[in-house]
Amino acid sequence: MTDITPEIEAPARQAAAETQPESARRGGKGGWLTILLLAVLVIAALLSALWYQRQEFQQGGRELAGRLSTVETQLQQTQRQADEARDIAQGQQAKVQALEEKLTDLSSRYQVLEQAWQNLTDEGGDVVLSNDLDRILTLASQQLRLAGQVGNAIVALETAQARLASADRPGFAMVLQAVNGDLERLRMTPQVDIPALSRRVDALVRQIDTLPLLAPGVNAVIDASPAAQPPVATAGDSAAVPATLVVDPDASWWVRWRAEMETWPGRLGHAIAGEFSNLVKVQRIDAPDALLLSPDQASQLRSNLRQRLLTAQVALLARQPDVWKSELDIVARALSQYFDMQNVDVARAFTQVEALAQAPIKADIPDIGNSLHALEAARAKAALPAESGAQE
Repeated sequence: MTDITPEIEAPARQAAAETQPESARRGGKGGWLTILLLAVLVIAALLSALWYQRQEFQQGGRELAGRLSTVETQLQQTQRQADEARDIAQGQQAKVQALEEKLTDLSSRYQVLEQAWQNLTDEGGDVVLSNDLDRILTLASQQLRLAGQVGNAIVALETAQARLASADRPGFAMVLQAVNGDLERLRMTPQVDIPALSRRVDALVRQIDTLPLLAPGVNAVIDASPAAQPPVATAGDSAAVPATLVVDPDASWWVRWRAEMETWPGRLGHAIAGEFSNLVKVQRIDAPDALLLSPDQASQLRSNLRQRLLTAQVALLARQPDVWKSELDIVARALSQYFDMQNVDVARAFTQVEALAQAPIKADIPDIGNSLHALEAARAKAALPAESGAQE
């Protein structure tokens, strides 16, 4: 068996030796193909990278061109705005120059006017001051004599006082002293509250229609008012009313009935006395015809009293104390003769009318003659040098 094995192995070795070069040749060709394929892939990748880079470069160039175009547009707009601003600044500068020229012109004119005013003040200032004072003092005198307005006269004199103090003219020193004296006297004058008195008269005018008259049958509207209702019994009148007996609620019915019957005579007497007291009324009447007024006469009487009060109000505003007092006296007499003086409202109205009649409506108002005389003296004194200069 050992002899046969070498014979068999020899052909096998020969066959293996023949197949080995063919495999080597085939392996060498496959390696070159792989290298070639890799080289192609690398070249393709490089070309792709170059193409992509070129595309990126072109895109960046386009973006840069767009941005440069935008910047150029903005620069053009900025340049245009700068040109407009420069034009506006030039226009404003021209306006400022024109205003400066006008200001210079006005300043020169103002200096001329100031110089003219200074000349006028130096030469005719006394005349102007005296005319102003004459107008102011005349106005104050009219307010005192015609309207009796002390407050307005005080304002006018204060204006004259300030004018004299600012002028500081030696020739008008006596005028300033007289104005100060008249102003002090006016400030010490008592003031009459005309609006308050007028409001009180208005209240009386509204109250006339609600006051009850003595004549029966003419106060239908007034009697229906709550103020004219009979007074309700108060705690002070409880003694006149018979007290009800206190009965035990648990008592029998005949005990309660007997207690009720015991209170009936007293209650009946009290009711009868109340009715008789309402039927009989004792009152002194100075004017018998006050009870004979008809409804038309009563309405005419109230209208007449309203007219009297309105006339008194007009006299109050006109500062006519005689008319004021006479009209209110007539109203007071009518209230006492034709109206129910036992009524609280009538008595209160009568008291108010009498108080108004005694109220002074015109105080002793001093005049400003001292100021007027001092002004006339100052004007006459200033006129003497002018006349002497004209004669020379």
